[in-house]
Amino acid sequence: MQLLLPTIENRIRHHAVELRGRRAHVPSRRRAFSLLEAMVSLTLLTMIAAVLIGAAQSAANSVSMSMDEFTAEGIAQQVMDEAMGYPYVDQSFTASNPNAVEITAMGNSQNSGSRYGNGWGDIDDFNGATPTSTYVNQPPTDCWGATYGLGAGTNTSGNPDLRNPSFQLSNTYFSNWQLQTNCYYVSPTDFTQQLTTGTSWFRALEVRVYRVLPNGSLLLLRELRRVHCHVPKSTT
Repeated sequence: MQLLLPTIENRIRHHAVELRGRRAHVPSRRRAFSLLEAMVSLTLLTMIAAVLIGAAQSAANSVSMSMDEFTAEGIAQQVMDEAMGYPYVDQSFTASNPNAVEITAMGNSQNSGSRYGNGWGDIDDFNGATPTSTYVNQPPTDCWGATYGLGAGTNTSGNPDLRNPSFQLSNTYFSNWQLQTNCYYVSPTDFTQQLTTGTSWFRALEVRVYRVLPNGSLLLLRELRRVHCHVPKSTT
């Protein structure tokens, strides 16, 4: 009996040492996030999301603005080309003298706000109804009186012909767009100089296309300026 006791005691000690060794190799449990760490992480994620959303919105606005400017360029160019089809001076002034120049300033009192019909006689009609006014057209219409994106490019019986509905833009697409034009005499030696009195063989036509913002202010999308000249007819 006395011989067995040391053996049992040794075995107990051996198992105790083995258990302690196993515990030393057991990996410790991962510590959980604290409330402060979770709040900081959430704040960082919110800031990153706000930056990404802002960048996406800015990109979308940039694309939309580019499309508007591209469209405004086409409208302004079409109006400028349309003006090239008008005489420099109304025929009533050149009937007796081919080289007559209007003594009055720009403007046509018969201008009723539309460019088609017989109310327009020369380039200065793009200045509006009076010498000091501006021709304003909202929504912008083509020379046949149809809103851009709706007309078929013809006018019968005084009414603009419209495209097939399948090929029309929304009738409100250009409702917040505005066309403005001005025409004035310029110096024959300096086309950038507007004449405040007198006339010349040179007239400048300005075409501006705006988008009307919700607060009523105007955002300029495109502006063109072209100087038109009249070559006097030889009298010899």
